Order: sequence, then C-alpha cells, then structure tokens
Amino acid sequence: MGKDHIGAALTASKILSSLADVAKDSEEIDLSNDLHKHSVEFEQLAVGVVSDCYRRDKAMTHKLLVREIMTWGQTTLLAIADSAGQMDFMEHSACQTKLNVVWKGRMALYTSTWKIILTMVIPWFLLSVKFKTKRHPAAISDNTVGPAGDVEAERLSDGNEHFSPSKSRKQQQIEKPLYKVSISRGSHGNGRKLKKSTIDLGLAVWYFYMAPVTKFSYNLLSYTVYLALMSYFLLTDLRPVSEPDSPSVLEFIAWGWTGTLLLEEMRQVFARREKAFWFKVLSWFDDSWNKFDLLIYTCFGVSVACRLLLVGAEFRYARMAYSVTLLLQYMRSVQMFYANKDLGPKIIMIRRMVTVGDNTFSISTT
Repeated sequence: MGKDHIGAALTASKILSSLADVAKDSEEIDLSNDLHKHSVEFEQLAVGVVSDCYRRDKAMTHKLLVREIMTWGQTTLLAIADSAGQMDFMEHSACQTKLNVVWKGRMALYTSTWKIILTMVIPWFLLSVKFKTKRHPAAISDNTVGPAGDVEAERLSDGNEHFSPSKSRKQQQIEKPLYKVSISRGSHGNGRKLKKSTIDLGLAVWYFYMAPVTKFSYNLLSYTVYLALMSYFLLTDLRPVSEPDSPSVLEFIAWGWTGTLLLEEMRQVFARREKAFWFKVLSWFDDSWNKFDLLIYTCFGVSVACRLLLVGAEFRYARMAYSVTLLLQYMRSVQMFYANKDLGPKIIMIRRMVTVGDNTFSISTT
C-alpha cells in the first residue's frame, strides 16, 4: 500500500480482527481462529518495523507515529492502533514515550504529579516547573536563525510533516533544552535581555494550561465538584414543585452543568473525521463509554420530567430516578482513573476478572 507500510499492517490487522469477531458470532470457530492468527501476524509486522525505526532514530519514529496518513483517511498510527485495541503495538517503547511526551506537553517529562497539582492550586509554583522548546523565544524574535532554518525547524516541530532526506536529518534535529520560568518581561530595566536559560512567564502559563495533563486534572476536579453538587441537592434539597422555592438554585445549577456536558458530547460528534453526519454518529457510538453517556443523559432527562410532573406520594419515583442517574454518574467517573499509571491497570484487571467470573457462573448454572 505505497509507503505507509505500518499503517497498512495495522489496518489489515484491524480488518482481520473484525472479521474474526463476525466469524465467531456465526459459530465459525476454525475460521475465526485463523483470521485472528493472521491479525496478530500483521500487528507483529507493524511492531517489528517500528522497533527497527526506533533503534535507528527515536525522534523521527515519534514523528512517524503522529503524522497524518492520507491513505487511511488522514488518521495516525496511534489512532488506528487505539481504535483496534492493538495493545502489542501500543505497549511498544516508542508509543509509550511519545504518549508521555504528548501527555506532559511542553513541561519536562520528570515533572511530578504533585508539582502539577500544587501549581493548579497555587499558581506561583509555576516558577518551579521547567519547560522545553525547540529554540529559546528570544532567538525567534531576534531572527538569529536564518529564514530557511526557521522554516525547517517549524516544520519539524509539527507532528504532521513528511520525512526529510536522510542526509540533512541530523542537522534538523535541534536540541530541546529545559528552561526555567522568568517573571521578567522581555528584558531587564538596564536593557539586558532574558537569559537564554529562562522562558517568559506568559509563555510558561500558556504551555502549562494547554498541557493535556493539566486539562485532564481540571476536568477531573470539575467532575468531582459536579458529583458533590448532585449528591447534596438530591439528599437535602429535592422537593416537589408544589412546595415553595422548588426547584432550588442548586438544582438549576445541576441542570445547567449537565447541559454543558451534553453539549460537549455533541461537539465530540461533530469533531469526528467522518464527513457524513450519520457516520459521525456511528463512529461516536462505537465507544462503549459513549453509549454509557447516552444512558446517563437519558436517565437524567427522565428524572427531570418525573421531578416536574409528579407530586405527592408519587414524587418518590422522581427521587428513585435521580438516584439511579447519580449512581450511573459515579460509575462513569471510573474511566477517569484509567489515566493513572497505578490505578488504571488495576481497574482494567478487576473488570476482566468480573467478566470472567460472570461467564464462569453462567456456565456452571447451565
């Protein structure tokens, strides 16, 4: 398939795996096992190529994993492997190190979680965080690098570029030193410019709050506050509409907050790469967690309808509906712990153990 050999191997593995599932559902066990065997072979071929590339050039292999592949719908190798659940490929050192780099953004990779949390709570701790960049910001403004060098460095800093000729590749690998944060603005009062070992405070703030780990942490904190709000008004402030001051202010806030979460789900649907709206919806619906979200929002809508329509003794059904919705929302929060390197694998292990236990129980009872 042209030059995208790794993408072709991963796509072939994904197709064969899907065909194996279809054959298994049709009780074609031998055919399913054969298709699954060939699926694993193609995945191992992709792993072998990435291993060879990673031994030769780690930096260019990282770029290879995130560049857009036009042949397969402007997707990336990591996106293909993630959609197919190809864990042998994803657990490769090249994929793991690249994911760590993307996760921390411009921050130094050794930045601890506690330092990030303290910086979120007390912004002045940002001065203790170090950042990396291709070149010092002052070098860009002073044009110390020639026009050709600027264009080439910017092209290399983008994850979607094509590979350059090997003879100039070593010249294009610009080092990424770590910079401390300076509270000065461009230059000191005596005209001296910023030290080359420092980075401007405004740029550091942008790098910190745009990092995926920071966004995820704020999202986790926000969802925790949301669950606390839902729990509080459900336990203490849920009354029929016939009573005064009902619905309460807290309930209105919960309604609005849930509405923003629903809008975010809709944004994710429209942000899909598929062109047709129906295929966008199908792509969004393929994720089991999105199905769970749809169930939560449906239960929430039913809860609000029962809360507004039922009075008297029947109002207990509104409380029951709200309780079920809140239970599902607490279950939904489990996904956020998947990102933790300690809790994530344990949660997946427990889920698989429960699945195997249910299957064993069903077999023993038949």
